[in-house]
Amino acid sequence: MERPTGVTIIAVLQFIGAAVLVLVGIASALGMSVLGTMLGMKHAVGGPGAAMLASAGVLVAIIMFVFASLSGLLGYGMWNLRDWARIVTMVLAGLGAIGAALGFFFALAHMNVFGLALTVIRLGINVAILWYLNLPEVSRAFSQPRLDSSRAAV
Repeated sequence: MERPTGVTIIAVLQFIGAAVLVLVGIASALGMSVLGTMLGMKHAVGGPGAAMLASAGVLVAIIMFVFASLSGLLGYGMWNLRDWARIVTMVLAGLGAIGAALGFFFALAHMNVFGLALTVIRLGINVAILWYLNLPEVSRAFSQPRLDSSRAAV
């Protein structure tokens, strides 16, 4: 069975997300290091705080790289119709929907119209992913046996 179009879209979005996280990680590491160096040159402002700022940028970069690798791994799993990737994506979409619902109530309590719009969109996307990955034909695509590339030549 060939890969459903929606699964391809989800996989590509996960690859794009991984690329964005790598770029954010690089920007964080470089940007905070440069800012820390610049602040370290000023005697009134610099000192230990500048070193902490640079190391915080590296820490944020490491965290971004970990999430980028997880996103890339999920994209690979979805692209190759691995059931574990479908399950993990559904769990993350469920957690995202819960987070969006909480964000919706927070934005509603503070009368933040922009926040309300963003959380409604986020909630809609997560619910759509959950719904789509639970469709019978999509579920079947992930449960089909695949030929291993090493055995395909036989």
